[in-house]
Amino acid sequence: MKTIDRGYAVDHLGELLGLVEAGEKVLIADGDRGIAILVPVTERPPHLAVDDADVPNDEVERAFHGD
Repeated sequence: MKTIDRGYAVDHLGELLGLVEAGEKVLIADGDRGIAILVPVTERPPHLAVDDADVPNDEVERAFHGD
């Protein structure tokens, strides 16, 4: 796993996403403290189904517009 400094990650996100798409894991760190790990998605999680991406569910509608 590659370890990348937070500042570098901000400036080079596209490059890091390319590494992840190629199958590599990337740890983003602030000094010696890990902040996040970028990992490739091997399967689309059910809650990220493309069919539902633009359709808010009832819970979201209530949160924005009330009951």
